[in-house]
Amino acid sequence: MLPPGVEPPGEPPAPPDGAPPPSYSVARVTSACDDLSSAEVLEFGTFTQVTDYTDLPFPFALFGQPATRFVASARGLIFLGGASLFVATSPAPQRPPDARIPNGWVAPFWDSRLTPLDARRSDVRVLRTGTGATERLVIGYQHFTLRVPSETVPDPEVRLSFQVALLRESQAIEFRYCQLEPGPGASQELRARVLGSDAEIGLESAEGDLGASFSFQEPLLSEGGAIRFTPGP
Repeated sequence: MLPPGVEPPGEPPAPPDGAPPPSYSVARVTSACDDLSSAEVLEFGTFTQVTDYTDLPFPFALFGQPATRFVASARGLIFLGGASLFVATSPAPQRPPDARIPNGWVAPFWDSRLTPLDARRSDVRVLRTGTGATERLVIGYQHFTLRVPSETVPDPEVRLSFQVALLRESQAIEFRYCQLEPGPGASQELRARVLGSDAEIGLESAEGDLGASFSFQEPLLSEGGAIRFTPGP
C-alpha cells in the first residue's frame, strides 16, 4: 500500500485539492508528420463510423482527467476516456466548452462532412514511437475527403491527411496537417472547407465544462503546419 499522497507509478499526477483545473496554451509549431506505413490500422464500424476502443500505451490526461483508451470517429475527432456511441453520428461541430454531447474530445479536424474516400484507400492508423522526451502515440487519418452539399459522390481529388500526437512526457497534444488538397479546379467554397472553414479544431473536457479552441469554422490552416496544445496550471 502506498503512503498517503503518493501517486501509483505510471499515473499522471492529479492536481492538488482546490487547485484550478488545467488549461492549455495553444501555438503553431514546426512538426513533421510521422510515417505510418507500418502502423496498426483501426477499422470503423459499418454503421457507427467509429473505431473500437483502443487502449492507450501510456498514461495520458485530458484537462487533468486520466484516460486509458480512445475511440476515433470518421468525422475527425478522437474521444479520450469512456466515450459512448453518441459519437457515432458526430453532429455539427461545437465550439468548446459545450455541455451538449459529445464531450471529452480531441478534434484535429471536426467537420460533419469529413468522410473516408473509400475502404481501400482511407483509414485511421495508430503508432507508438520515439523514446524518452520524444515518446508519443500518433493517430493518423489518411486520405479522407469531404462531401459538400452540391456533391453526392466524394471527389477522389480531395485529400485530407492529418495526425494527432499525444506526447507522453509533456502531456501535450499536437495536431499535424500532412495534406489538405482541394484538387484541381476546386470551387472557392471547397478550398475554404479543406482549410477548415466548417471545422472545429480544439479540445474539450469529459464533462464539457472546459475547452481550448484553436479555430471554429475559420479557414486558418495550411498544409504542412502543426498546432500544439500544452497543458499548464
